[in-house]
Amino acid sequence: MNQNHEIQDSIADSGEQNNYMIKVAKENGALAGKLAGAGGGGTIIALSYEPERTKQALIEAGVDRFIDLDPHAPGVTVEYLGEGYEQVAVTGE
Repeated sequence: MNQNHEIQDSIADSGEQNNYMIKVAKENGALAGKLAGAGGGGTIIALSYEPERTKQALIEAGVDRFIDLDPHAPGVTVEYLGEGYEQVAVTGE
């Protein structure tokens, strides 16, 4: 993930704001960070085993919007209710 960001940044500038947010995240518990999207919107992805510490540092740096993810959530499951594919239930949380 870090290497991907370095490659993206070397091809086209990721933006000072994005690079700053990634730096803050990595200095505060994030294992990796990278640009999300084209880079103009100020959106990054950071992976951290200490999400509250990382989030607090980003708040102090001026970040005001977050999407918290739970990697342990079951996600989408497909349940076959009968013979074949005509009876399928797809659920997610």
